[in-house]
Amino acid sequence: MILHYPENALEKLEEVSFLIRHGLELNDYLKIEEIRSYVSYATEEQPYVNKASKLFPKQAQASEEGGEEADAGAPIGTVQDLMSERHIYQWAGIGFGEQEVYRLQKSLKKLATDRAAKSLRFFGKVYGLHSDYYIVEADVEGGDEGEAEAGEGQADQEPKGTGVNKYSYFVTSNSLSEWTKLPDLSLKDLSVAR
Repeated sequence: MILHYPENALEKLEEVSFLIRHGLELNDYLKIEEIRSYVSYATEEQPYVNKASKLFPKQAQASEEGGEEADAGAPIGTVQDLMSERHIYQWAGIGFGEQEVYRLQKSLKKLATDRAAKSLRFFGKVYGLHSDYYIVEADVEGGDEGEAEAGEGQADQEPKGTGVNKYSYFVTSNSLSEWTKLPDLSLKDLSVAR
């Protein structure tokens, strides 16, 4: 009683006495043991764990002969270190929280690997009416597979990798979601923006 109810241990002792006299189970009414069941909590958190586990690449199995790990995946280009730069954002009054910054960092690394980007830079966060969006600036070499099939795009569009289309931009509403590539800009888009 002193461990679990230090403020009102004497009152709880009277409750224990009452429960024992009436043959009732103490665990149903008072916390007297440290044993807890986390099954319901684990079941509730399983969808989050499934989404978050996609950000962590599966570790290569150790080779049986040497015991060394094999290559975990293709090498990636430079990725901005959000974990060390989050203090700078906080000084400027911008904060996403330590866990969200960590998930963003892992998401950026996954994006760099998936898109074979030479460099990735966190561009910012846009607050929307229905959802907020994270934006990343990427230097993707050679474009994406889907772009090759789509053709050259509009006639008034600058070539990929030059001018306003030097970088590709990706957006997501959640650090656990997939990144969506934004379309390249045309001269019409620039004149509308101006």
